[in-house]
Amino acid sequence: MASGASTTLKMASIAACILLVLLSNGHPTAAAVDCIAACKEPCQGFSNGLCAGGATSGCTTTAAATACRNLAFSQCANTCFTVCTAVSIAPCT
Repeated sequence: MASGASTTLKMASIAACILLVLLSNGHPTAAAVDCIAACKEPCQGFSNGLCAGGATSGCTTTAAATACRNLAFSQCANTCFTVCTAVSIAPCT
């Protein structure tokens, strides 16, 4: 049970951080935005910060920390990209 509650809390944290990242960049509807580039760096920073605690304290293995970062980045990037593309104009390529 504790694991489920922990997962729910982490996912809520991810969603909240994604919204903060998007809001801190301002409302992007006025210009074309490269959503992949706009989401990459903030989501990398978020996933590194979220998953750093156990790895640096020696409580988890390097593989577990890497898996945590990959999952957190994936969830962050997917949500960020979806929201970003929904509220911005697609850039010309």
